[in-house]
Amino acid sequence: MTRIGWTVAPVWAAAVLGAVLVGVFAGPAFLTWTAVVLGALVLATAAIQLSLQQKEGFVVRMALSVAGALVILALSAAILAALHPGALPAALRLD
Repeated sequence: MTRIGWTVAPVWAAAVLGAVLVGVFAGPAFLTWTAVVLGALVLATAAIQLSLQQKEGFVVRMALSVAGALVILALSAAILAALHPGALPAALRLD
């Protein structure tokens, strides 16, 4: 695995774990907690990337980590929206 893989994979794994925990414990408040998880992942990404002390590829590694986490959390939010349709704001409902 490349250096990018070693620094991106833990963030994606944490995104999957966060999505599962939100799905299990948040219930109808899943949108709020999904945003909290994403914020925590952005901070974790910054901490991981800055701890490397390597300038080359910093932006690419940050972008891949955050974009992957965003995709994972968006998919989980779509699944949770189907399971809890009443939790969505009126503007987002498909009624």
